[in-house]
Amino acid sequence: MIIAITCEKPVLDSLVDERFGRCNSFYIYDTIAKNGYFAENPYREDGHGVGNKIVEFLATKLVGAIYAVEFGSKAQPLLDTLKIQTNTVSKNNTVASIVDNINLKK
Repeated sequence: MIIAITCEKPVLDSLVDERFGRCNSFYIYDTIAKNGYFAENPYREDGHGVGNKIVEFLATKLVGAIYAVEFGSKAQPLLDTLKIQTNTVSKNNTVASIVDNINLKK
């Protein structure tokens, strides 16, 4: 499965960004291939409707699950429609710790 993790900075020791739609970037990680890359959030500076734009952006990257501190109420219906799993995590988590936990569960 391909997952996305919100992050403040494009480094593995970055904390998870508290803002889903306006996060700085995402770490896109393939849990099968065990590799990933950072993708800048192209909509973080947009006016409104950012949550749905981000969901569509992540869907084009074949993301099946997203890890974030919280998800906006406007984005949740589209996430449900596209069957993208949502996972809430503590803001004290790093990208690396989430990836490690996912790998331990396999």
